[in-house]
Amino acid sequence: MENKNDGHAVSQPTSDHSPLTGGRGGVSNLILRTVTGVAFVAVMVAGILYSPFTLWALFLLITVLTTWEFTGLVNTQAGVQVNRVVTTATAAFLYLAVSAMQDEMPHSRVLIVPWLLSI
Repeated sequence: MENKNDGHAVSQPTSDHSPLTGGRGGVSNLILRTVTGVAFVAVMVAGILYSPFTLWALFLLITVLTTWEFTGLVNTQAGVQVNRVVTTATAAFLYLAVSAMQDEMPHSRVLIVPWLLSI
């Protein structure tokens, strides 16, 4: 839309720039992040209350997903290339080895040796 003002065209904003709609009429990034955060907390609390194994599995999943995301971000940098599969598998194995040692599983200290060799 344009208004004539002393012979000059003045542009008027045509879209909704509300922080709740993200300027596109859809769900805003803030609302999406809030809902995702609430769901994440609910899943974590349920995992903690259900059993130690579900807590262990949830943290393994978080370790794998965050390492995968981090390596993807690193690979976007110029001159840097990280093997995502090897890095993610190494992070998962480190988590398994440390959690096994923390739970005092028999022979759990042996699990750290392959991780050390992978670096």
